[in-house]
Amino acid sequence: MNKVSQVKIFNKTYWATSAHFWLFVLLPFTQERVQQTTFLVVHETTVMKLFIGYGILHILLTSLFVPFWLLIRLRDIPRTAQFFRSVIFIPSSVYFSLIMSKWLFNREAVPLIITALFLCALLMGHQLNETINKLLQDVVMIGLGVAVVISGGLAMTTIPALSWAPPSTFSEDSSVQIPNLVWIILDELGINALTNNYGVIDSTSYPAIAELQKKSTWYSNTVTPHTWTVNAVPTMLTGDVKAKGKDLPMAWMKSLSEGVAQFGYSDIGLPMCLQESCHSAEYINATSYGTFTKDLSIVIGHKFLPSVLSKYLPQLGTSWARFGESRRRSQTARWWVDELKKVTLTDSPFVTVAHSLITHHPWTYDGFSGSFINPQTNYSTHHFFPATCDDAINFGNYLCTDEIMKLNKRIYGVNIRAADEMIAEVVSVLEENGKYDSTMIVVTADHGFAFAKNKDGRRIAPSDVYWQDLVKVPLFVKYPNQKQGEVVTGLRSTDQILSSVLHELNLAPKSNISSSLLEESNIQTVDGNPQNLEFPTASQLNTDRGIIGQAENPSYLYALGPAAKIMGKSKDSVIGSISPVTDATMFVDRHRNTPSPSDQQYRHLVGGFLNTEICLEGYLVLVDENILIGTAHSYPSFQQPGKIGFWGVVQSSEPISNPQLHCFK
Repeated sequence: MNKVSQVKIFNKTYWATSAHFWLFVLLPFTQERVQQTTFLVVHETTVMKLFIGYGILHILLTSLFVPFWLLIRLRDIPRTAQFFRSVIFIPSSVYFSLIMSKWLFNREAVPLIITALFLCALLMGHQLNETINKLLQDVVMIGLGVAVVISGGLAMTTIPALSWAPPSTFSEDSSVQIPNLVWIILDELGINALTNNYGVIDSTSYPAIAELQKKSTWYSNTVTPHTWTVNAVPTMLTGDVKAKGKDLPMAWMKSLSEGVAQFGYSDIGLPMCLQESCHSAEYINATSYGTFTKDLSIVIGHKFLPSVLSKYLPQLGTSWARFGESRRRSQTARWWVDELKKVTLTDSPFVTVAHSLITHHPWTYDGFSGSFINPQTNYSTHHFFPATCDDAINFGNYLCTDEIMKLNKRIYGVNIRAADEMIAEVVSVLEENGKYDSTMIVVTADHGFAFAKNKDGRRIAPSDVYWQDLVKVPLFVKYPNQKQGEVVTGLRSTDQILSSVLHELNLAPKSNISSSLLEESNIQTVDGNPQNLEFPTASQLNTDRGIIGQAENPSYLYALGPAAKIMGKSKDSVIGSISPVTDATMFVDRHRNTPSPSDQQYRHLVGGFLNTEICLEGYLVLVDENILIGTAHSYPSFQQPGKIGFWGVVQSSEPISNPQLHCFK
């Protein structure tokens, strides 16, 4: 085999690997997959960034081949086929080993099959005869053709997004003094989660929201045109149901006078104001290329490394940007409230929009001041059950027991309480600094969450009884100088909010946005599909109960079942038998090392495994220093067959030392 033949075969190997690379990364390139696995959906322009990122990764792949290409090209090496094949397959073997390990650990069959076919083609093509070599070449050329077609089609869909400048569709007249605007968009909060069985705001659990409702206009029958944030939030802020992330920042902000302070944030990196006119230098532009580079490296690691390695990377979580940042959802919300305090002490009018994930799962907050669960903890079933049952990797059959579903709702409710505390502080700041009457306050959400048993809570069919929990959202509008509360029961949709906002801000929108909240909505589609938006039956979330308003022991909001009533008592003082569980393996997340400012309680998540179910006729409870401090809930383990998993939340007025699992009968 001469040197020319060696180079040709090596080149063929490189192009085969490159063809596989592009097919591999484009195969799962669907809208849903991108939404769930990358941050590159905030702007449509970031789809182009996605290809740039993959292009960079392809360059790194190419650099892996270069030393071996130079070795074959420039040096005289032995002509033995065995040595030649060992050299020629080193770079491709490294690449395919990485891909195979990733998909073997993540158990996704289609990419694994395609990878195996390409690998077999490479091996057979160089070890057998020229006929197989010709077949390999044909496979490579077909693969490259398919990759070009797919890439070209996807690129064509992003061409309209290459313009960063949003169209100017609003009045430029800003000579009239405008009121202030505080617009809060909570993520994943349905209106049914705030109400009791009678459709009234649960004032015991959410006093600030209940008080706001009494002083504002509550549009109690509001729906979202989209159930995914990347479409729902841009639709809300532009008044256009077809809007995407590329349409932000909002064009109407350009019409505000220079004296109007603009500031805000989004926990997923959506730009909430014009960067050059944001009130604070601390404002983080999550679409910057510095942030993009850092995020790209983290996403690439999650995409190409097996889970045994990728678990050490910063978690992607539910955000789409700033994965390497240490800020948590409560910290960004705290920053925003602090900025609001600063601007209310001045005479400047202000417009601020905040999009917060504080109500979004994973539900980890026990108050506005922060999380009691470490955001870097590995929440796989090797440790304990995560906060929801919609983890397809660990829980392919979406199995949730009744007790775990109740606990999920309770944890969700406590996160809502954290948002309630944030709203209380916002109202307090406005009142104390004399800006409450002159401020328009909008509190709403982009979509809800459906606690559908044994189903993914974000992919509910419209025919499901839980669907309204996903599409019905809260909408409270306190208009400037409004003194009396009002309830409007007619159908409204969140894309109507902007027209009312612009009216109050003395900005005249053109006719291409939705009508104002003065009119009933004519919405007929959700996520672009025709839907019946009449809900004759009660919310399943309210019917199932289990939210924190029905806590068996209000001092222990996370405790459920009959055992919840004895939490906080001495083990020796309760009626019934309490015996230790000796074969339990327990994990304790000790992230909170100070008491929660909201109730001065230490709180930790616990979980683990039992070899057998030994408390069939009783209830699992957790004991520390002879005091009952929490209840636990069991589930069948999917990744450790034959074992029973459990998890729960423990709390105490003193630091928790060494909780032990017990069976209470």
